[in-house]
Amino acid sequence: MSDLKLDLQLLHQLKDDLEAIVKEFKNAEDFSDGVASATGHDELSGLVHDFAEKWNIKREKMLKNVETLQQQIAAISDNFTSVDKDLAKALEDAAADVAKNNPDAVPS
Repeated sequence: MSDLKLDLQLLHQLKDDLEAIVKEFKNAEDFSDGVASATGHDELSGLVHDFAEKWNIKREKMLKNVETLQQQIAAISDNFTSVDKDLAKALEDAAADVAKNNPDAVPS
């Protein structure tokens, strides 16, 4: 039987980090439009706005991928956490049954 080792804390952190990235990507459009307006020069403002529009298209594609990854990591994290808790409870219950049914089998 092989051992499966998974750092649940690291997995939870990855899930949280991906959620933060999704949030930042969603808020980026408002920021880029504001920067274009703040340049104070029509030609520069137009160039910044054009760049922002192209970036918005790329960002939307990336956002969809990051959201998919975040959802998958969340599912993995939630499922492994649940399995870990269920297995721990099963071991505790089995140990309690052994102690109850065979008091001499458990060292005091």
